[in-house]
Amino acid sequence: MIRGRQQFGVESLNIGSSRREAADLDGRSQRRHLRCYRARRPPADETLGLCEVVRARGGPPIGARYSTTVRTCERYAKEARLVPLEAGGAPAVIGTEAEQPLSAFVADASAAGVEPFAQDVLRNRQRTSSRGGVLKAAAALRYAQILVEAGVELSRDVPLLFADEARMVAVANKLRSVPGNGMSDVRLGYFWRLLGDDDVIKPDRMVLRWLEGILGRRPSVPEARAVLVETAATFGCTPWELDHAVWHAQRSRRPVISSDSATSRKYRAHQGRWRDEVLGLPAGPPTTSRTRSATGDSMLPAVHDGVRAEDAGWNLMSQAAVDYARARVPVIKAAEGMVETDRLWRNMLSSQPLAFSIVGEMRAHCEIALEVLSELSGHHLVAFDRVETGGDPWSLDGLQAEWAPPRLEHTCDRSGFDIAAAVRTSDDRRMIITVEVKYTDRFSASAFEPARYLEALRYVGIDVTRAERIVAAGGSQFLRSVLLTDSVRRGGKSGVDPLDAALAVVLSRDDDRTAARVVQGVAEEQPTVSVAWWGLGAFLDVVGRHGELADWVDAMRARYLPDTDRAAPIR
Repeated sequence: MIRGRQQFGVESLNIGSSRREAADLDGRSQRRHLRCYRARRPPADETLGLCEVVRARGGPPIGARYSTTVRTCERYAKEARLVPLEAGGAPAVIGTEAEQPLSAFVADASAAGVEPFAQDVLRNRQRTSSRGGVLKAAAALRYAQILVEAGVELSRDVPLLFADEARMVAVANKLRSVPGNGMSDVRLGYFWRLLGDDDVIKPDRMVLRWLEGILGRRPSVPEARAVLVETAATFGCTPWELDHAVWHAQRSRRPVISSDSATSRKYRAHQGRWRDEVLGLPAGPPTTSRTRSATGDSMLPAVHDGVRAEDAGWNLMSQAAVDYARARVPVIKAAEGMVETDRLWRNMLSSQPLAFSIVGEMRAHCEIALEVLSELSGHHLVAFDRVETGGDPWSLDGLQAEWAPPRLEHTCDRSGFDIAAAVRTSDDRRMIITVEVKYTDRFSASAFEPARYLEALRYVGIDVTRAERIVAAGGSQFLRSVLLTDSVRRGGKSGVDPLDAALAVVLSRDDDRTAARVVQGVAEEQPTVSVAWWGLGAFLDVVGRHGELADWVDAMRARYLPDTDRAAPIR
């Protein structure tokens, strides 16, 4: 099914219509250009059974990293004793006796049972959605059963299905009902893309919508196919490449907020795609009336199908995180802490749900959490501890999100920590690790008055001149965090329950040069408190070494780090 394609990155294709009525593509006597991605399909997508696994494993690349998808496919191929497909080796298998009928995949999965098939064969227990989805193995099996019922057994049956419009509609309607399809048939469209070859394509809703904008009317599927085939020939590319380029361009169109930086625009669009394609939810209203749009691309709906965002927990990345957040929020409010529930449950671009997702999952795996913190901090940590700072609800019990000690006992401002951990080292030293989490958030630019913090600055060994240098470099928020961290280490003004060591951290995207620069600026002033910058990708690398959290790590990467190749760590 797959023929060799050159990887030629991005080039501009001049899309002219093959039909006279669409000669003027944009209505202004100008020709429209489309950025076309000629990407080779993953080598695992060579047989229908493996296409099922790929479709359910994550759909378009937003839902799962392809390296993980390929490994999942390879596990099934090994179990089923399929002939390995090396690069360019499809012709040796597709259309021969070596190609596995789709009914054999159905038989394998059914005989094993969905749960054992996911656990023991695919070794992947991910679900179509973190909130109420089914096992992806179950979705793959149901897809395969529907296709077998429609007479699709081998690759040679696919063109016949594509050519039979009535049968195609009936099959699509059944596939659409399988959990995990997402908004606008994104995953279903991607599945057709896996099945088609260079010349046999099935334009989906995204492609039809794009052509409708050009032609001024909705084309039929056969007509759209004819237009794409004829147009592709004029550009010297295959129909599949053109179809894929249109689909990719249409998928990439997102609402734009004019005040967004390039970085915010990129990640807002990515969160919007996650909402569309993974959660299958419409956009919700923004949290502020200053936003002109009625909905925000990176905002979840407050209520959908009668279910509240808070009850569903769509914005958090595991059930453990949802359960933790529900228990934690009342404690934070009792301590007059900084938690905004609308931001937590609906704002996908916020660092707050990111922090709760991390803490909730890590608390469910305490031994792993200690190993991760040990590696990142450079300290051999053996247990979580408890810090008594004013008693409940202010005490720090182990690892927590959104924690702050009593203000009047410490720096007398509203500073707090996105994440805080009280731990013990192997030599029985007590330590606090505090973390400021940044996703696309900027550091607070609120004024820093050194005169208010003279005593706290003296304890960390920074005089007013050096503090002003840090503030001038944009580090006022992190400097406050460092001062509060040290105050907790000392036991506050009363000296109650002091600790032996402290570490103040900023956790951000690996390409966040501002965060790295802010931490470096504080470090250069040589405070008595240790400071560090951790990249989110590097953090997930460490967590991912523990196999039981591999699926969670993959989901976190897909949600928060859209680029396949993470930026090199900034030194």
